[in-house]
Amino acid sequence: MESSNQAAAGSHGVLPPEVLFDILVRLPAKELCRLRVVRPPWRSLTLDPVFIKAHTQRHPGPLIVASFAGDDPEHVHVMDLSGHVVKRLPVPGNHTMLSSRLDLVCVANKDGSCFAINPATAAVSHLLEPEAPPESEDDEWDCYEHYSDSSGCVEYEHSEFAVGRVDSTGEYKVLRLASSCKTWEEHHDVYLVSSVLTINGVGGWRSTESPEFIADIGRDHSSVVVGKAIYFLWYDDHPWAAMQCISCFDLDAEKWTTHPGPNPEDDDDDDNIDHYASMICASTLAELKGYLVLAHNRGRHSSLDL
Repeated sequence: MESSNQAAAGSHGVLPPEVLFDILVRLPAKELCRLRVVRPPWRSLTLDPVFIKAHTQRHPGPLIVASFAGDDPEHVHVMDLSGHVVKRLPVPGNHTMLSSRLDLVCVANKDGSCFAINPATAAVSHLLEPEAPPESEDDEWDCYEHYSDSSGCVEYEHSEFAVGRVDSTGEYKVLRLASSCKTWEEHHDVYLVSSVLTINGVGGWRSTESPEFIADIGRDHSSVVVGKAIYFLWYDDHPWAAMQCISCFDLDAEKWTTHPGPNPEDDDDDDNIDHYASMICASTLAELKGYLVLAHNRGRHSSLDL
């Protein structure tokens, strides 16, 4: 009887390997990393290739959708976190992918064309272009053709798209900003036309008010989607807008607002617009765990504002 009790006590808390395997394979990777330091046998088990394969199959990680301008520009690539290509999706020519964290892929070009692609089915939907705004008496919006006239006026249009999701309704929406530019000798005027489309919705494109200040839609990383909002940096040809440097479009309310940016850490004069404008020109926008991030590149020193 005594030897039986000793054997029971010695095996207390020790699970058969197959039972331990079945328990640990159900845990997320973050918890497994913590448990590896508890007991050496647990570490050995979780590093075993058989266990790693079983855990990967039970916990499929997020997929990455990427496009490559110089290599196979006619497709977007769906990859796992190891870089293995799961599938390739064909895209219309001369279109680039919009950055997002959605289960929907959108590609667009600067001429105003946009497509939505379902990664699961590879179905492609053409998001028809919005109608051009009506011409005004002073020809202010007659900028939908590329031309030069004898007066030295050069007019052109440039479009930028962003896609996001409204969690409360489950709707996917695409924002389009079209800039119409007019150059008269030393004068350079930029106008923005804003419109929004609900994917798979009714009614097509809807015109919205324009942002209070000109948003920068020609520079990489000057816009980012955070939740249901799309943020844009200001256009640096308008220094008076520098202190209100971030324009925000709410996809739910479909309205624009303006937000001040952070103050330069080494600027004793909060009203120094030139210094502030210089900082924003060397900045980019990003998203981090639901926060809006403004990253500054100042030579050897860089900083992040959340």
